[in-house]
Amino acid sequence: MIPDPLNLAWPRAYGLCLLRPVTEHDVDDILAYRSRPEVARFLTHPVLNRDAVLARIHQRIRPLTVDAREVTRGLAVEVKGRLVGDAMMRVDHTDEETGPRVWIGYAFNPEAWGKGYATDTATCLTRAGTAMGLRVWADTVPGNVGSERVLTKAGLHLVGVQVVGNGPRNVFASD
Repeated sequence: MIPDPLNLAWPRAYGLCLLRPVTEHDVDDILAYRSRPEVARFLTHPVLNRDAVLARIHQRIRPLTVDAREVTRGLAVEVKGRLVGDAMMRVDHTDEETGPRVWIGYAFNPEAWGKGYATDTATCLTRAGTAMGLRVWADTVPGNVGSERVLTKAGLHLVGVQVVGNGPRNVFASD
């Protein structure tokens, strides 16, 4: 069975950020920024409406099946009790030689940008992945210098470029 990030102890804190599993109650807070073009421009999806945000939450909290080859879990990022962003941990087992690995990602309300929350979140996610015994991976749109700095501060390094459905992505990994 593939490792499930929700089996870790949550909530987890790093710096000013507290990460906990997302719930349906987070939909409006997440919609407040996931519906904004300036947030979506560096993500793998376009702006989202309420139904799309709710569907993502449901997908990220559903029970894990015994034969799953991949699981994506959503996490709310809070600072002083206020949701400022969300993150994900996706464990996949698509490479039989290397075994499971965890991919991390995050998005924040623009009002929370530039305050170190992304670095705290990426560091927390990297530590969580390491606690699972997995190598941690992430990707960015080329030119997203802010996220590249965040991932480097969190202990990941650039390992190459990967082409996905919507274009090239810079790929980062832990040691």
